[in-house]
Amino acid sequence: MDAFMQQHHVSVNPLGQVSVFDNKGDGLARVIRMEVDAGEVEIVQELTTSLSCPIQGSGFRLSPGGNVLAACAEQRTVVELASDGSTPWQATLSCTGSSPAGSGPYRAIPIEL
Repeated sequence: MDAFMQQHHVSVNPLGQVSVFDNKGDGLARVIRMEVDAGEVEIVQELTTSLSCPIQGSGFRLSPGGNVLAACAEQRTVVELASDGSTPWQATLSCTGSSPAGSGPYRAIPIEL
């Protein structure tokens, strides 16, 4: 695994695992899930998006199976990343007017209906 670069949006799931959104700066953004115990870190899951996302992104775990909902503001895109590495769903928003790059969704928060 490559080193983190511009990581943020840290969250802890019910299992106590820590997730971060890693913009990677010069590559494809990813969501990394880790177990942290007494200063030791073990990577449990690493899901790479198809997006270059140098700023403003997020990742939320969708299910116990490990799927993740990720968003990238600069690309104006929200994507579901499956634990097997596939992309079951992706949407790119079309904004009218003169909104600058980076003004898209930087958080896509899953809700249950």
